Amino acid sequence: MKYIIPAVDTEHAVSAVALAEQYDTIYAAVGQHPSHADAYSPEAEKIFRELAQHPRVVALGECGLDAVKSSASMEVQEEVFRRHIELALEIGKPLILHTRGAEARGAEILSEYPRSGGVAHCYTADLATAQKYIQLGFCIGLTGIITYPGAGALRAVVKELPLSSLLLETDGPYLAPQKYRGMQNEPAYVVEMAKMVAELHGVSVEEVARATTENAARIFGI
Repeated sequence: MKYIIPAVDTEHAVSAVALAEQYDTIYAAVGQHPSHADAYSPEAEKIFRELAQHPRVVALGECGLDAVKSSASMEVQEEVFRRHIELALEIGKPLILHTRGAEARGAEILSEYPRSGGVAHCYTADLATAQKYIQLGFCIGLTGIITYPGAGALRAVVKELPLSSLLLETDGPYLAPQKYRGMQNEPAYVVEMAKMVAELHGVSVEEVARATTENAARIFGI
């Protein structure tokens, strides 16, 4: 089992890299979550630039746009997002995207740049936008949300997407799958997402595990 710990700010980025240095199974991603976009600064970018070149750092993120909870203006969020895209292209590492309520705009911005690749984390939007991300070199990240009774629209989207474009995530400690809903989420629960994807695609859980593991290895180089 391998784990990727994405950061939400510089403090968490430093902690994630420290853990990755301590454990062979842990890797880190470094970046400024859009909810914290107001705190981005030249000093923060310098820290991310240095950390992004660490061999245990496999991606830039979480980064992107949040039209639901961020206190930062969309203008500020977009500028910070662009800085992450440019750094990812400069360093040659993929992106872990957080684009809540702004999935279409996120894809629009990414289309202005060369393909960086990565994962559209915790995807919940429509099929057309998912296909745009795939065309841009991104996998679609699925969390425990896919198992929720009210997520029928998301399941319909996932049914139309190829296994070669899907990743499974826990987003721990949040978004525990339905079987464990209300509890703290943990990596072991990812099997519940695999079961749901297997059911939607009419394949075995083992086939889903193989495909999504290969996708993660390809995207993040681990």
